[in-house]
Amino acid sequence: MKLLIIDSDPLTLKSLEIMLAKERDITVLGLADDVIKALDICHSNEPTGILMAICTNNINGIKLIKAYYPNVKIILLVNFAANAHTGEQVLRLGADGYLEKTDDIHLIIEKLRKMILDSNVLNGKIEK
Repeated sequence: MKLLIIDSDPLTLKSLEIMLAKERDITVLGLADDVIKALDICHSNEPTGILMAICTNNINGIKLIKAYYPNVKIILLVNFAANAHTGEQVLRLGADGYLEKTDDIHLIIEKLRKMILDSNVLNGKIEK
């Protein structure tokens, strides 16, 4: 899977890159701190998925990326504990799923694989 990571925090970007690069089936295409830089990376090499931190700058960016790359899966990284409405809110924003930053990295990777490769998954769980 080819993955692009978007986050305004350089430490989070680098940490995710290091951890995800260890996985044989994941290629990190690039890191971006905003959607415009992310689009530049996408134009060079279209990703299978985008792991994007949820922040004000990126909310409209989801729709912008989807306008150019409708088939790319966008997974939001959220800073808060999910509740019963999180999935609905994520889908309303135009994303394909979400992960919690507080999860263990191995769980994040496992859920990420499921979400990128399976169209019926919202948070690493099969949705009916």
